[in-house]
Amino acid sequence: MKILAEQSAGLIIDYQEKLVPHMFERDKAVGNTGLLIQGFKIL
Repeated sequence: MKILAEQSAGLIIDYQEKLVPHMFERDKAVGNTGLLIQGFKIL
């Protein structure tokens, strides 16, 4: 499956400062979000 920029959309939800301390595996989630943003930039 090939991902085409013109047929793709990305959505990043802002992590709320009050909720982050309660997130499951928060460091991993925040890191993965950074990777996702980098991927969007490349696409």
